Amino acid sequence: MNKQLIKDKAKLLTQHLESKGYRISQIHPYNDTNGNPIYWRLRLKHKDTDEKMIRPMSIKDGQFVLEEPVFISKKPIYKLNLLQDAELIFWVEGEAVADALCKLGLVATTSGSATSQSSSDLEPLRGKVVRI
Repeated sequence: MNKQLIKDKAKLLTQHLESKGYRISQIHPYNDTNGNPIYWRLRLKHKDTDEKMIRPMSIKDGQFVLEEPVFISKKPIYKLNLLQDAELIFWVEGEAVADALCKLGLVATTSGSATSQSSSDLEPLRGKVVRI
């Protein structure tokens, strides 16, 4: 899916937060095993206080919305499309850390935050070497 389209839709959906001083600092796509987007997590930062806010964005009935999709069971973990063939996976706290490790050529994933792993589908990690 076109990255610029995603940025534009995210900006449009967060206009009400922008008026309160928040700006989108990162957009993290949660993909299926084929690399197709399932949903996105938007990281916003307040321009004065650096307070962060995380909001999910998905497509519902053909429209972008600021909400998570309905999951049949548990939520997918980050970067599913990289995990299948990986021999070693790093489990980290947060998408930004996972992205940084991936830029170094490592495979990393997360459930999003330190408190979200219980609601996440960890099955793709079964049988893998995972470093925390």
